[in-house]
This record gives sequence, structure tokens and C-alpha cells, in this order.
Amino acid sequence: MSCERYRDAVSARVDGEDPEISDEELDAHLAGCPGCRDFESSTRRMRVRWGAHDTSSVPDSSRAVVKRMAWEDRRRSSAAVRWLLAVSAIAIIAGAVPDFLSSDPHGHAVRHVGAFSLAYAAGLLLVALRPA
Repeated sequence: MSCERYRDAVSARVDGEDPEISDEELDAHLAGCPGCRDFESSTRRMRVRWGAHDTSSVPDSSRAVVKRMAWEDRRRSSAAVRWLLAVSAIAIIAGAVPDFLSSDPHGHAVRHVGAFSLAYAAGLLLVALRPA
């Protein structure tokens, strides 16, 4: 008989979750299976040793942390570097638009390079505007 199903149920019950089998069935199995009794005992000890506790009462402050880190990132970034990135992006766009809009029938590769350059410039602009 495989004990995996019962060990999953033991783990769920120790964690306060639904074991998905009846308590009577689980208790009957534990009464006749020393391996699963040892597993239950070690699971309970581990929970106490590692200080596992219910976290449902802990408030979710992830938005505040992310907002604060973004503000810190923008505060630390040099305005001069951001302006240089923006100027570089504009120069790249000015050089890439003619290639991208090329109507030369043999300019297929040139249009690809133009498209890549425009995408690269968009990335630079994004970093310049929103460094966080």
C-alpha cells in the first residue's frame, strides 16, 4: 500500500489545511502504519522547530515596498545620465527612421536594421524616462 496519499493528508492537517480524506480514515491508517506515525511526529516537530505560524494576519505591504524602491531608484539616478540616454535615443531614432522607411527594393536588410535601431532607441528612452 502506498502511503503517499496519507502523508500528503498528514502534511495538510498539520498545516491546518483540508487533508482531502476523512479524519477517521487518516487516524485509522496512522494507527496501523509506524512509518506514517513517524512522519506525522517529525512534521509536527519541524513545524515547531522552524517557528512556522499563520501568516494570514500579516498585512500585504508589497505595493508600498515596490513604490518606495522605485522612488529610491529614481532619486539615485543621475539626471545628466538620463538626459544623455534621451539625447542618444533621439539621435538613434533620427538615423534609423530613413532606413526603416526605405523604399529601395533591395533594402530588406536595411529595413530590419532600422527596425532594430528603433526598438533599441525605444528601450533607451524607457530607461531615461523610467529608470526604476
